Amino acid sequence: MTEHYTRSVIAVPLPDKGASTIAWAFRNHVLSVFGAPAECLVDGGGEFEGEFEELCESCLIDRRVTSPDSQEGNGLTERVIGTIKFCLKKCALVHGLDFDWDQFLWAIVLSYNAAKQQSTGVAPFTMLFAQEPTVPPDLKGRPALEFDAMPKSDADTRVADLLARAEVVKRQMIHAGCNLEVAQHRDQQRYQQHRSDNDSKMLLCDRCNKGYHLWCLQPKLKKVPDGEWHGPCCEDKPEAARAEK
Repeated sequence: MTEHYTRSVIAVPLPDKGASTIAWAFRNHVLSVFGAPAECLVDGGGEFEGEFEELCESCLIDRRVTSPDSQEGNGLTERVIGTIKFCLKKCALVHGLDFDWDQFLWAIVLSYNAAKQQSTGVAPFTMLFAQEPTVPPDLKGRPALEFDAMPKSDADTRVADLLARAEVVKRQMIHAGCNLEVAQHRDQQRYQQHRSDNDSKMLLCDRCNKGYHLWCLQPKLKKVPDGEWHGPCCEDKPEAARAEK
């Protein structure tokens, strides 16, 4: 599924392409996240009739069908799907026919959404969330993706480029927000993982109640001191001490 304004892509692994399955995917991956769009452009396949058509009607979505004589009516989606299929085919040739393509699909889609598009000069991720994604260093400086024409085979350079990006994303991930925010979040996660083991080695400032680990102080402390203790946050504030008295 492609959102034409931002050019962002949603890809959902499905066991079949029956109308009820397509309706489930649309309901859970589009409607539940973004709400109902004004229009939905589909081809003339039977999977977009029946339950899917009823879903669109109930949500007041204008379901439009491309002309059977013009496959370019939904060209962007066709080109993106074609590129993803060639990426998965290339993976299968390397890893074998038992390759779990559904376990790698997310990385291909995320690497596409986080890459600047040559046609807009902006990444779909940025258009959708109004902020730049934090990408691994290996992806910085890469040229913008270009999907003005359908790839002819898995030997297409665009297929190799998108696949290489996906391999990097799978190893290093892409994060929302700036580097500082990501670093702070990781520090918090790391702290939470060790907190239960280190609660007995925490010191609380008796003035502001801020916590410190014994080994984080300068100089480091070997044990919790007796009596009232003020942390670095308050030990240089005599005015505050006098005010409290």
